[in-house]
Amino acid sequence: MAALATAFPDDRLELYGHRLRRPRERPTAALPPNARLRSSRVPAGALSLAERAGLGADVLLGAADVVHWTDYVALGTRHAPVVATVHDVCFADLPACYTTAQRAAATVLVRRVADEAARIIVPCDRVVGDLRRHFDVEADRIDVVPHGCRPLPDGPPAVEHGAEYVLCVGTLQPRKNVERLIEAFDAVHAQHPRLKLVLAGPVGWMADGIRVATLARAHVVHEPEADAARLAALYRGALVVAMPSLAEGFGLPVLEAMALGKPVLVGADTACSDLAADAGLAVDATDVDALATGLLTLVADEALRQRLGARGVERAAAFTWERSARLTRAVYAKALQA
Repeated sequence: MAALATAFPDDRLELYGHRLRRPRERPTAALPPNARLRSSRVPAGALSLAERAGLGADVLLGAADVVHWTDYVALGTRHAPVVATVHDVCFADLPACYTTAQRAAATVLVRRVADEAARIIVPCDRVVGDLRRHFDVEADRIDVVPHGCRPLPDGPPAVEHGAEYVLCVGTLQPRKNVERLIEAFDAVHAQHPRLKLVLAGPVGWMADGIRVATLARAHVVHEPEADAARLAALYRGALVVAMPSLAEGFGLPVLEAMALGKPVLVGADTACSDLAADAGLAVDATDVDALATGLLTLVADEALRQRLGARGVERAAAFTWERSARLTRAVYAKALQA
């Protein structure tokens, strides 16, 4: 949004969201002059009723030209074309990693996107194939708009967890493959007793096994509430950043780690391995021994870490929010012509 507002100052951006709880803080001070935030405490169900009564998003927001559904909440329109972002359809590829209710709700929404959106934005080529395979979406309606890398706060590296640690960033949930990572790290810790594994991210769904595995090991540390400054410090202090997800729509922690010159371990044949390319070490994320071998390789080989880190900085520089904003604005133009 900030990049859109800067690149296209003559555009008017209406930001709309709703939540039952009153937010702890309203980010209005950070909004650019051509953007306005409209927040509502009306629940989603009531908004759906309003939509059926003809109060679409373009009516509520005042004659919008294009309405962009950015996440898994959709408010229909009466006149304006819809652009929708589908971050991933991992729920369809990995059903065991989601609850029945999550799969059902996500399926309904993505089906609605497939039926109603004039244009669909996805963050990588893999999601194009997934949408076509699972929801039969025409390829010429899908646009790939990669994410950008946010500037992380400056500051010193984290040192609280000892001299060396491997960092994994993300919500604790089955798709992130954290249980296998913890099991693999046991072998790493056996050879490097001072090395720890730091998990930075909130507890998500179906995470009981992960929590039990974490609590049972003194060499595994969980930081559930790391803010941007703390996360930046954790990245800077990490020896290696591990992202062995079974699937991702993009893999922002990989990009953030590369931007700070950190070598990354990723799951092979995933969006993360596509993103990292030759700046990361890709292994079979379903194989605990392969994960352990990959981690041991990176921990033991300083020259390899430096090479991958340097490649990562160079590669991450191509992923900017300005680029994402311009590509997104081009999608809006396509939607208006549809």
